Amino acid sequence: MSREEKLILPNLVKLICDEKEREIVPAYRTETGEYIVKGIDLYNALETKTAFTQWIKRRLRECDAIQNEDYQVCFLPNLAKDQRGRQKEEYIIKLDTAKEMAMLERNEKGKQVRRYFIEVEKKYKQTGSVEKTLAQFIRQQAEFNQKMLSLMETQTPQIESREPVQSTATNPFNPNKDLVKERLAKLNELVTEVQELHGLKRNMTLHFLYDTIAEDCDTNLNSYLTVYRTETGNKEASTLHVIAASDRFYEQALKNFDYAIKRKKVFG
Repeated sequence: MSREEKLILPNLVKLICDEKEREIVPAYRTETGEYIVKGIDLYNALETKTAFTQWIKRRLRECDAIQNEDYQVCFLPNLAKDQRGRQKEEYIIKLDTAKEMAMLERNEKGKQVRRYFIEVEKKYKQTGSVEKTLAQFIRQQAEFNQKMLSLMETQTPQIESREPVQSTATNPFNPNKDLVKERLAKLNELVTEVQELHGLKRNMTLHFLYDTIAEDCDTNLNSYLTVYRTETGNKEASTLHVIAASDRFYEQALKNFDYAIKRKKVFG
């Protein structure tokens, strides 16, 4: 980094501390999201008796800090010159390194400053993380909702023209009523979980499930529902009953729900 580039560093940081926090050590956030402090502010807060230049070089060395990674040395125009007329150096230090330097003081003041840095980290890094992912969350959520709306509104001729499932000697439904009942309860739990995770209405969540299964299994669930009601005599049965009774549809439903839940947890 050239001296000219270093000179513009103060214009690339944003003060993030309130008045009370600034009384300890002012902390800043750069445009790239790094949290930093000035070496002279840290030095003053720790109230060390050693000369600043000697102290900061020793502490940085003890922390195994790497220049231009863990800290930067800058020549700021607002700093007074030393007795020999040389421009004084300013040290810009990342928050993690500053915590280590405070800890190395091995006294109550060092502990106090380190605890303060931990609080700053909790308070502002969480805020920064939310700001950073907000745009991504909105974009991903919009894509997800658009997919569901498309699946709800699009009933293609290909799907509608599929031949209804006929009742044959090979029953497509599992005859174990207790198992079907258990599966139905599980499906209802998953519908509720996805519904709450994505902030959707239950009917939208069900439509998403039905349409993705119809697409993934290349089938028409309405035809299966007709057969299921006829074979079981349950005229109130829903498409969810069909999914619970079919081994193939149930396994696909679990996969689709797993995708929806994991996707939400990854993207927030």
